[in-house]
Amino acid sequence: MPNYLKIIICLTVAAAAGLTYYVGINAREVVLGIAALMIIAIWMFPEASGGKGTTD
Repeated sequence: MPNYLKIIICLTVAAAAGLTYYVGINAREVVLGIAALMIIAIWMFPEASGGKGTTD
């Protein structure tokens, strides 16, 4: 996945988490934690490649 798409996804997740925190739902700390994990995971774990393997 190109870096510019990762940046767009990270900004979208951060904006959604910030909006959720600002609105003040009951589980806002949980939403912030999940958003942080999502942002870390998109940069940490590589995208799976769809290559065909050989089966012997």
